[in-house]
Amino acid sequence: MPARRARVAGVRACGAASRGAAHPGQRGVLPGRRAIARELVETVHNNVTIDWTLRENVRAQLRVLVKRILRKHGYPPDKQETATQTVLEQAEVLSAEWAAA
Repeated sequence: MPARRARVAGVRACGAASRGAAHPGQRGVLPGRRAIARELVETVHNNVTIDWTLRENVRAQLRVLVKRILRKHGYPPDKQETATQTVLEQAEVLSAEWAAA
């Protein structure tokens, strides 16, 4: 991307480095988001039970844990509910893999 066009777009001409990627092959994932994702996966994995998708009290506890992590990392409050639902939906898919392993 030419430097002039990069300044107009609001990013530096160095591309991936301006987005916090570790190397040029890793693009678009910010280190903060990676840390949030890893913490979310670890927390959900450690707190799911066999029937967690059926028990509302376990789902409620997971929602609380997810929201705490999002708040801790400065996630916007108006987007936390949507993010929490997304994390739980993804956890349902992953939990099938965790059970098989």
